[in-house]
Amino acid sequence: MRNECGYVGRMPYWNEAPDAGAFNESALVVEFGGEGCKENNYAVVDGPFANTTLHLGPGETNTPHLLTRKCDWWNSTRVGQTFVDAANARTTLAGFQSLLFATVHLDGHNAVGGDMTDIQTAPNDPLFWLHHSYIDYLWWKWQGNNETRIYDPEGAGYETQVEPLTGFVETKEATVLNMFGVLPNGTACIQCCRIASEFSPSDRSDKS
Repeated sequence: MRNECGYVGRMPYWNEAPDAGAFNESALVVEFGGEGCKENNYAVVDGPFANTTLHLGPGETNTPHLLTRKCDWWNSTRVGQTFVDAANARTTLAGFQSLLFATVHLDGHNAVGGDMTDIQTAPNDPLFWLHHSYIDYLWWKWQGNNETRIYDPEGAGYETQVEPLTGFVETKEATVLNMFGVLPNGTACIQCCRIASEFSPSDRSDKS
């Protein structure tokens, strides 16, 4: 957004915990068009994204379809503050990551439903971006519990120095990005950079 649109503001996120157990009634979800119409395969027919035609999905196919949402109660209960606190209590990155991924991240996707349940089509829904900004925010807050996590996280669970799992290869600059027929394929541009937060470590911790 900064590079393509010149956006200089902050990244908004959706604090999902207060909406746990009632995504279909969430004021934010309603503003984004709410749950889809059951009689129309849960296509979103209200709000600013009503009847939006998308092309990517299902899966890796290029199939024109309307944006869909089918909110799920059970999955939405697993984004509540109890799950956030449980992940935040983990002391290693691997522990934090695995628990947050298995609950707030994954169940957040499934709680919105529709396009959000498919890894390829999830970015079709504007709520995807608010959901992932929230996941990034929770990670940022977790780092604030221990300043060393910002620079030297322990127990990450991933080692870039060793060969990846069988069937997977390291990404190289010549890696082709498959756009599944929606756009011409591109080539990955790999850059190594250090990302520093505009906030100080003390801003990350909860002191209220």
